[in-house]
Amino acid sequence: MGTMPPWVFEEPPAVPLRHRAVRCDIGAIQKDSLHLDVARTLEENADFYGGIDPLVRREVDFVRREKIDLIVGDIPPLAFLVAAAAGVKSIAIGNFSWDWIYEEYVNEYDRYKYLVGLVREAYARADLLVRLPFHGDMSAFRTVRDIPLISRSATLPRDEVRGRLGIRAGETKKVVFISMGGHDNAGTVEDSALGFGDYIFISFFNISGRMKQLILPEDRAGIPHPDIVRASDCVISKPGYCTVAECIANRTPLMYTSRDHFREFPIMEAAVKKYCRWYHLPRDDFHAGSWRKHLDAFLGEEQAFRWPEIPTDGAATAARIILEQLG
Repeated sequence: MGTMPPWVFEEPPAVPLRHRAVRCDIGAIQKDSLHLDVARTLEENADFYGGIDPLVRREVDFVRREKIDLIVGDIPPLAFLVAAAAGVKSIAIGNFSWDWIYEEYVNEYDRYKYLVGLVREAYARADLLVRLPFHGDMSAFRTVRDIPLISRSATLPRDEVRGRLGIRAGETKKVVFISMGGHDNAGTVEDSALGFGDYIFISFFNISGRMKQLILPEDRAGIPHPDIVRASDCVISKPGYCTVAECIANRTPLMYTSRDHFREFPIMEAAVKKYCRWYHLPRDDFHAGSWRKHLDAFLGEEQAFRWPEIPTDGAATAARIILEQLG
């Protein structure tokens, strides 16, 4: 995981925002959306935490200079080390924590087991964890409050979004949105002779020259992600929290595939099967470009599906909790 791409900050924020770039954790280093580099992730974490003390001191100086009263983190351990050292409150928000993720990684690399303890100690300094649904073990945190899903719902009319994407009014072909995160995914999908079927695809990366109709939005932040989700007949993705939550909130069917070294997968898959209209695209067929038979099976016939009710107002709930802590 590198620095956040600029487009993340280009969508208009709901409140005034000042952006300051800081490398606050390593996260998980991915080769692409589906392949993780475990060894490099642990190596870079060892380097990061080996030099954590000067970084904490620098950030404490910033917190005091700017008279910051509360630090909210999703979910870098550094945030809570800094808050504790600066004597201010801190809130963690998330559905997983890095100690839980790294537990699985260090099983392969015994010499890095100490990292799990370092991360847990940092999390123990948080005043509160605001925990999202579909979560893993987060026992490192001392105090927990559960909230509903945080998800973005579409705000633009479906027809307007399709028009802005260049899809003509009255189009009868199904529209499939390939949403695989912030990686270009070059080489992850082969140009199979079986092909992709007669569908209109939307993607932020050029997945294959064999797709008959592929829309590549030039400006990633030009149309908000949830609006494209809502304007599509189906989303193809890995089952990450944000995409799953947006499919649930916008009631868009989800076709998902698996991902290497993804400890959250069983939890997210269970959520998908409970709250979405779903279809599992086998990993081999995903990479081979053999999508047509699966899309035909999933979208070829309209199926009666009753979307389960689940609250999606977690953002408002989290905001109230944050304001309570400031009060």
